[in-house]
Amino acid sequence: MFVESHIDNLSQLEQGWDGYDAPRIEQWAILDAKAFIRSIAAFLQVDPHVMPTNCGGLQLEWVVGDRELEVEFEAPSIIHYLKTNTVNGEDEEEIINSNKQWETAVNLVKWVQKG
Repeated sequence: MFVESHIDNLSQLEQGWDGYDAPRIEQWAILDAKAFIRSIAAFLQVDPHVMPTNCGGLQLEWVVGDRELEVEFEAPSIIHYLKTNTVNGEDEEEIINSNKQWETAVNLVKWVQKG
């Protein structure tokens, strides 16, 4: 899967990859992002853009029509998301409960793909 190989490539970034002092991507972020991608693979129609964050995490981003979704793995057992609809505005939330985080994030990926 292309997304997983892109995550693997990003895992090779060294400390300071951003030209400042950003840390390497944390192993938990790599594992969580790959597990999440595998959990949505059956209905994934649009591959996300994958980018490192300057705090050692990973962010997945989808843009489909007037819908945008950012899912960020910023700390172990925390998924942060920002969903935007140019018609309705933004909704931002941090999901901490491990059962709810996957379910909510999966539903958001379904939402953004309706584009």
